[in-house]
Amino acid sequence: MTLSLQELALFDELFKGGIIEMNNRHHFLPSLSSKSGVQSWSTAIFFVFENLDLWDEQISLKSKTSPREDVAILKSWKNHFIMGEFMMMKDLPKYTTVVHLSHDPSKVLIYGVWSLSTPMVKMVPSMPAVVKGLILPFRDKIISSGLLGYMDMPIDEKAKKGFYELYEKIKNDTGVIETLPWGTQRTQKKRT
Repeated sequence: MTLSLQELALFDELFKGGIIEMNNRHHFLPSLSSKSGVQSWSTAIFFVFENLDLWDEQISLKSKTSPREDVAILKSWKNHFIMGEFMMMKDLPKYTTVVHLSHDPSKVLIYGVWSLSTPMVKMVPSMPAVVKGLILPFRDKIISSGLLGYMDMPIDEKAKKGFYELYEKIKNDTGVIETLPWGTQRTQKKRT
């Protein structure tokens, strides 16, 4: 499932607009605009999520001029993003399920991730597929940042079977996480 046009506009304003503002203040890239290429955006996104003090500054500046909901979204991105490698498993009517491939076994969880405007399943040749990316809370959803790095790793039938067995085990243990932060009272486990 993809975001509505209104949600996409808000995301673009806060996320892309925010990263452009951060770049204009700190010049971590020579130039960055909404029309910049995938490589520039990928570099910018990973830079700002590896330097969280930039988010603190952005939140402080926006707190003075923006609606509370916008500031709350920015804070949630800073505090609850997940960056790394994911195994895209299933394209469901509501979202695409991905398994976070963390080195910490307690963080190997399934997330139900909404796409921005292009369904995630259209970004890879087949599933399961390993991608590098960033997922973020957005209101009552988890979304992809819009940039996924497909990792061209052949997955044979035996490996696919193993991934789906792992998926079922995780799903039975913790369900599919549909909101971040996970583990709070408002977060529900869903079996999908």
